Amino acid sequence: MASKYDDDDVDAYAGSKYSDDGGGESKFGGGCSGSGGCAESKGTGGTSYEVGVVLPPIVQAFAHHVMSKKYRDAVEAFFASKCARFKGVDPKAEQMLEYTQVYEAYVGVVEEQLEGFCAGHHVSSEDLFLEVQDVMRAGNLDDEFLPAVLRVAEYSYFMEQMVLTADHKTHIQDALRRQEVASNGLTGVWRVDKKRTKFDDLDQYLAAIRVPAVFRGLAKGTFFSNKEVVVLLDDQGTTFKVVANSPFGMQCSEFQCDDRVHEVANPWGAEVPVRAALKEASASAVSSVVVEHCRPAHLPKGSAVYHTWSRVDGGLRCTMEVREPERSAVAFDLFYGPMAAKDFEPKTKGQQPSSSKRGKDGGGGAAEAKGEPTASSSITPGAK
Repeated sequence: MASKYDDDDVDAYAGSKYSDDGGGESKFGGGCSGSGGCAESKGTGGTSYEVGVVLPPIVQAFAHHVMSKKYRDAVEAFFASKCARFKGVDPKAEQMLEYTQVYEAYVGVVEEQLEGFCAGHHVSSEDLFLEVQDVMRAGNLDDEFLPAVLRVAEYSYFMEQMVLTADHKTHIQDALRRQEVASNGLTGVWRVDKKRTKFDDLDQYLAAIRVPAVFRGLAKGTFFSNKEVVVLLDDQGTTFKVVANSPFGMQCSEFQCDDRVHEVANPWGAEVPVRAALKEASASAVSSVVVEHCRPAHLPKGSAVYHTWSRVDGGLRCTMEVREPERSAVAFDLFYGPMAAKDFEPKTKGQQPSSSKRGKDGGGGAAEAKGEPTASSSITPGAK
């Protein structure tokens, strides 16, 4: 049967219910035909990005399902309603019994949301997560998009989301307060500027970081989000933090800007080498930060991925660049516009959504679309 969650690149299931139809190759190797999905595209200079990453159809459908509005609304409502006790907690610190009890309740929400999915695909939740774990252990996928999608049932993901949800209002308040006095130009709260960003270049970048073709539609949706990104560069220029509120959950990345390699947890939860450096402000430009992901495990030896954050014409730009040996670099510029405290004020009933059309094209949730207060509503710089 065909999955209603498959995108246009995925055919109906063939063979067994978990068949990837990979032409007789192993689950994560072989060609791109049939219901398996692989990352294949052309880089600059005619370079091919065919990497042979074939995924089981059930995992493809699962990833689509956990990005659906119905699923995200349910889990985000749970995070918002239960997060108070997690405020200021270190997600890696020794866990308390009450956290485990909340996690068990969270698993119940996830299982409830997956009941219909599992029934429709004739698979038990246990078999489903075994398939997902196989994909995660393979280590052949990108480090930017799929981790948060596939980790939804893990305790570490649960703790990250609870703490980040509890602390999110504080992060926004801090950034709004500091952007009024910061001289670096990067600190603030930002939202994707869809008019300035050339999304036609995105396919090439997603292929270069090895996002499987069948997931690029989902990955693109994360770049179209109206959700905010908090950027914090301290006054000394030593610590750079990015808190992204994406459609598949919150992520927090913190880097030391000393131009030295540090082991930093990636979205999979693994420690990976990262180097960050501050480019000092000049007479004609404010500071910029370059974050180098030194040895991406899913890319060929000698590759690196660079994210350069800089101010441009009243906005913020993140240039994402993939460099591989003997291949032309592939880059994508994502532009952001500034947000202000008024953007987080609760909407009154009957009030029309802002011009950004929140809740309609990927940003916000059900509460935001209906004009109801959200977890980050009523935010004023300096308020507690």
